[in-house]
Amino acid sequence: MALSKAAGVIHTRTLLREKGKEAEAKLLSRLTPEEQVQYLALLPVSKIPIETATKIYLASVPILFPDKTVSQGMQELARSTALNDMRGVYSILLRFTTPEFMIKQTAKIWQTYHDAGEATAEHVGPKQALLRVTRYPDLPKAFLDIVSGYILGLFQISGVKNTQMQVRDHNPEAWEWLVSWD
Repeated sequence: MALSKAAGVIHTRTLLREKGKEAEAKLLSRLTPEEQVQYLALLPVSKIPIETATKIYLASVPILFPDKTVSQGMQELARSTALNDMRGVYSILLRFTTPEFMIKQTAKIWQTYHDAGEATAEHVGPKQALLRVTRYPDLPKAFLDIVSGYILGLFQISGVKNTQMQVRDHNPEAWEWLVSWD
């Protein structure tokens, strides 16, 4: 079972708690007792099975973003996580980077956040880059929206305009995110 850093789930927990006790109770009612224990005990250094993290995200989205589709909500949750993660000096530094550099760094730090899969990045055209994750056919499809939203959040912080994302999910041997911008 592949593990993922718990930072996104911890941010989700914070958002639910800000919404009130009822919001978090609603999420907990959708989890198994084992998942509840994992969720409540997470620390920033914790790792969590990717399937459990994805289940928590999917169960949280209707609570946090009731007027969005599941896909939109997942992306919004991840975008919010990026905005939270990249506060302060990081947000200043991102303004001085290029979109190509951000995609390359996303690929480089993949192993820091995930213990499965291999990420690569390439510049594929003017104002276009591709992030590819291979050797991870078990990556939950719903998690692809989390990656998309996080990238979109990074681009938003950096001031990149008109970012578009195309997820290529037809080949589980090579998940791809094609990003273009103005």
